[in-house]
Amino acid sequence: MAAPAVMVGLWALASVLRPGYDQLTQKGSELGTGPNSLVMNANFVVTGLLILIFCFGLLKSIGAGKWSQVGLIFLAIAGVGEVATGIFPCDPGCPLTGSPSQLIHTGIAVVFFGAMALFPVFIGIGLNQDQYWTPYRSYSLVTGVASNYGAIWGMSGSLCYGAAAVGYSVAGSF
Repeated sequence: MAAPAVMVGLWALASVLRPGYDQLTQKGSELGTGPNSLVMNANFVVTGLLILIFCFGLLKSIGAGKWSQVGLIFLAIAGVGEVATGIFPCDPGCPLTGSPSQLIHTGIAVVFFGAMALFPVFIGIGLNQDQYWTPYRSYSLVTGVASNYGAIWGMSGSLCYGAAAVGYSVAGSF
């Protein structure tokens, strides 16, 4: 559950360390290349590991059947993708095509945002099978639907930046 706070904090630090960086017009992944890129790349790795820890914690505490297990698989995929984002940074400007690292980064972004948007939907569908978690079912489903719209908006406009806020808020709010 610390992943969103860590992501925002280190993203803010990376932004401050990058003169001229504009969070409103530039993608967050752009901070993973160039001066002080270590901060953002470490951010991706640490946040991905925190997402995986959160996923395994949910796995141990939710007994909600196959639908929730599918959701947790999507969450694990997102966590691994977030770690990989720190290993394969985008090219300057984060174009959709470019170096091999950029191509991998773009692919990871699509998989990550898709997985982050889908995981709460699948978990929400399965939560009616677990008495303790049933009260969170509606919230999870609404969050999943909203994050799907956010991911579509983010990927259509700013692949790396726009949907990141949605993805992290979904992970943190669950």
